Amino acid sequence: MIRLIYSLKLRRHQHILRARQRTRQIAGLLGYEPSHQSAVSAAVFAIAYKSLADGKTAKIQFLLGDDNLLIRCILCADGKVDLVPFSRSKSPASSSLRKPFAELKPTTFGDLNLEPGRMTLTFPLPAQSPRLDAADLPWLIREIGRITPFDPLEEFYQLNRELLRLLRLAKIDDQAENHGEHAA
Repeated sequence: MIRLIYSLKLRRHQHILRARQRTRQIAGLLGYEPSHQSAVSAAVFAIAYKSLADGKTAKIQFLLGDDNLLIRCILCADGKVDLVPFSRSKSPASSSLRKPFAELKPTTFGDLNLEPGRMTLTFPLPAQSPRLDAADLPWLIREIGRITPFDPLEEFYQLNRELLRLLRLAKIDDQAENHGEHAA
C-alpha cells in the first residue's frame, strides 16, 4: 500500500529551499543516515529546481510504500496536472540541467523514473528505520514544519555542513589511496 505522508506546492524559488529542508527533515524521521539525508534532499532540490526552471509550477508528494520512500514531482498548469514531459531547462545559468533530465542520476542509491509531467524518485527505506507508525507521519511532519520556521540561511548552513562532511570524506579517501600507492 502506498501512503501519502506530505505534499508541497512549488511556485517560487523559496519553495525549492523549503522542499529541500522538509525532505531533509523527513529523511531524518525515517532513519536515513546523514549522508543519505543529504543525497535525498539534494535529489529533491534538483527536481524542484528543474520544474521551476522549465517555467512550470509543480507539486512534490512524499509517499511511503513497499519499503521505499517515493518522492513525486508533478508538473501543474493552472492547478491541473500538466501532461507535457519535462523538457530541457530554459535557464542559461543551469548548464548541468541542459541535458535531458533522464541522463541525470540523482544519487548512487536512489532511482529516477520519468513519465509525462511527472518525475518519481525512489529510495529504499533504511533497514533500521525508527518505530514510527506511518499513520502518524503526516501529523509529525506538519508539526515539525510548524515549529521549524523556514530560514534560507539555516538551510544554506546545513548544505554547507553536508559539503564539508563530504570534502572530509573525500580527503580521507584520497589520503588512503595515496598512502596505499607509497606502500607499494
